[in-house]
Amino acid sequence: MPANYNDFVASTYVRYVRDKTKSIQQKINRTNCQKTNLDTEDGAMPLIPTLLRQPLQAFLLIVIAAVLGGCAITLQQPAENATVTLPSKTKVVVTGNASYSGLKVTIDGIDVSNQLASVGTNRDEGDVSVAVGTHLITATAEVYCWYCTGSKTLSTDTNNFTVVANAFIDIEAGESHTCAVAADNRAYCWGDNTHGQLGTGALPDLTCTLNTLQPSRPCQLTPVEVSGGLRFKSVSAGEGHSCGITTAGEVYCWGKNHRGQLGNGSIVASRTPVKVPHGHTFKAVSAGGNHACAIDDQNWLFCWGDNGRGQLGAMGLTGCPTGTPSQCSTTPVRQGTGTSWGSLLFYEVSAGAMHTCASNHVDIKCWGDNANGQLGNGQSGAGTGGANAGLTLSGFTSYATPAGSTLGAGLSAGVFHTCAFRPTGSGAACWGANNSGQLGGGWPQSSASSPMPVAAPGAVGSLTRGISAGTLHTCALFQSSTSGNIVPVCAGYNSDGQLGNGSQTTSNTFVRVSLSNPNQDFFKVSVGGRHSCALNITGRLTSTPGGTDFSGSAFCWGDNSFGQVGQAFQQTWTSPTLVHQP
Repeated sequence: MPANYNDFVASTYVRYVRDKTKSIQQKINRTNCQKTNLDTEDGAMPLIPTLLRQPLQAFLLIVIAAVLGGCAITLQQPAENATVTLPSKTKVVVTGNASYSGLKVTIDGIDVSNQLASVGTNRDEGDVSVAVGTHLITATAEVYCWYCTGSKTLSTDTNNFTVVANAFIDIEAGESHTCAVAADNRAYCWGDNTHGQLGTGALPDLTCTLNTLQPSRPCQLTPVEVSGGLRFKSVSAGEGHSCGITTAGEVYCWGKNHRGQLGNGSIVASRTPVKVPHGHTFKAVSAGGNHACAIDDQNWLFCWGDNGRGQLGAMGLTGCPTGTPSQCSTTPVRQGTGTSWGSLLFYEVSAGAMHTCASNHVDIKCWGDNANGQLGNGQSGAGTGGANAGLTLSGFTSYATPAGSTLGAGLSAGVFHTCAFRPTGSGAACWGANNSGQLGGGWPQSSASSPMPVAAPGAVGSLTRGISAGTLHTCALFQSSTSGNIVPVCAGYNSDGQLGNGSQTTSNTFVRVSLSNPNQDFFKVSVGGRHSCALNITGRLTSTPGGTDFSGSAFCWGDNSFGQVGQAFQQTWTSPTLVHQP
């Protein structure tokens, strides 16, 4: 053993590092910058004692890593030849396997580098404005490359991608506003913003005037992104508030809150999304008149907001402002609380104006206001509504759309009526108010307290999944037996063109919506107060965080007094119009 053992170890280590580095440099793959596996290359360090091997090996790894470095940048997004189904922007991500500088990104030769920002080590990203069509994107930067001649090398990556306009994965029509989710999971809303139901935060509103006899309202005539930077997989638009489920399974609500319908423990309205604090992961949400309901990943149903008619499915609640007669809950309460029928498991829920319906895939249960027979339990009128209606459940056996299905809802609670699909192959049924023919069966009576079969338009097809009940009209998806296309059909009141058939004539049977291109398929339809919206199929998204298979363009029709149809000028639209691109 040498007199100075530490000197021996140090000199041996220096020789080893020098030889090891030379060996590894010779083995570097200059094409793809693959790193040599240090754990298996040339064995261990035989001359260095075991007690010293760990710290020396750690230091050696640092040295070798610096020598190896990297030599390329990569355009992670948009993917090569990808179809980017976003309304007007695409996310561009550039990464490097080493430090880089002087990054320049161009789309069709136009420099868009200023729209990207550094978001971490060797990573830049940003939402870049793009037009509809096919584009060439190029990223170029100087990359530090330790083994190359000089300290840097030029690296370029090039991809092709296509942008499809107006691609949405969900849409919901509220009383006088509309919300939708784009393929990048951003939420957009438009229309009446009196209570902040568009969720646009501090963004200045426009002013919409219905007529000289009524006061003007704040509004947005075209889609505006919901503030807060959240990513949603679904949204629901109610009377004066909206709710959505994020890709993380959290529920956020915004807008009117005088009955606690935002679910955040207060009665203060909010123009920005507020989280419904609960600690559960949710998979479905529905915003109604002044209440909302959501289903968690255990299929438990929770509701919050106004309970004046028992629409929360719970009894003995407090929480409304002092001096008001209604029951309320400003935070989620599990359905069945305080009742004799207890809590049940559900897979689909729909919150109406003052009643709620939910399905367990076997039958449908409804509770709340029943003045027009909207609970479907064979009763209606005085004495069958009010708070006590929450103790009565209808047992209408029906088909409700399974969780994760891509063809719209199988259950919908409107203002005074309800609709749902029967078991597969036996069509749909509606019940409740029928004063404008909104039940769609062609019947003369003003209401039906039990489910009535819905008639498809003519004898050339059948109603398929996807039905939506509004105030005085109903829309559904219809599959033609001749063309096979799935298109929207509507029935009921039509003073504002909400049936979409090019007229303003009310119909007590379903009529086909007038389409400029009848050879297209739709996967979602949603009805509001006096307007309707639908999504057609323009593409498939097999890996969308929202879980849907389809994306499409948004079409709306009917009353546009407050911009709820999504057009930049106000008028009545008696046939579908393409929603203005965000």
